Amino acid sequence: MASPGALEALLAALQAEQGRRARMRGQALELTREAFYKQLDDMAARRRAAPGYVEPSPEKRAAMRRDLDRYFARRARTLS
Repeated sequence: MASPGALEALLAALQAEQGRRARMRGQALELTREAFYKQLDDMAARRRAAPGYVEPSPEKRAAMRRDLDRYFARRARTLS
């Protein structure tokens, strides 16, 4: 198994290559907040349009929000 340092170096190299290719295509590598929110809105619209989609109950929505909060808290701990 590769060491954490080797994996981080690989990730950095991949990100640099993605940036180089995006610049060659004349694209910005990072999304603006507005573009990101538009992508989320588009995904939500596609989900709602899917056959058989049922809007989550308030309890289910609260549970999903708690799960997302826990995920971001764990992610923040691993990044710091």
